[in-house]
Amino acid sequence: MATTNNILPPIVGTIIKIAVTANLGKNIHMVDVDFNCVVFNRNNGGQRGSITLQKGDMIYVGDDEYIAVVDTTVIGRGDYYIKFSADVPDSDCTDGIRKEIVEIPTGIRVDFR
Repeated sequence: MATTNNILPPIVGTIIKIAVTANLGKNIHMVDVDFNCVVFNRNNGGQRGSITLQKGDMIYVGDDEYIAVVDTTVIGRGDYYIKFSADVPDSDCTDGIRKEIVEIPTGIRVDFR
């Protein structure tokens, strides 16, 4: 779900780009649903920062891929995660919408140098 083009681990102050993709089911694409991503860190013993990006805040790449641009100064150091939340059409739900929420490690660690 998340990738960066960094060869070396980023440090605080770096602007990173994270690819966000999701498989929402047969014939349902990210472009067709409302979603947001909370990018946050898990910094053992330190402050935890986060930023919430709405679908419109991200760069559209294709029907099932967006790019989240994240300022690491806002989030700080630590292991980065994404909490992805989408409102998926589903006729089996009483209001016709099924809330999908997943939390995924990005594999990105930001540090001070």
